[in-house]
Amino acid sequence: IAELSNHFDKCQQLLNSISASISTKAMTVEGQKKKLEESEQLLNQRRDLVVNYTKSVEELVRSEP
Repeated sequence: IAELSNHFDKCQQLLNSISASISTKAMTVEGQKKKLEESEQLLNQRRDLVVNYTKSVEELVRSEP
């Protein structure tokens, strides 16, 4: 019985270790998704600023005599 109990404890530790590893990887994936979304937002903002800048420059060029 003691040997079985010892074996069970080792299995339990292994399962806990695997579970912790999976949780860490899941958090990492969520973190990467969040960073990706933030990067996409920044790129969209940058694109909008470039478009507005281009329009402004074109208007200035057109308005010059």
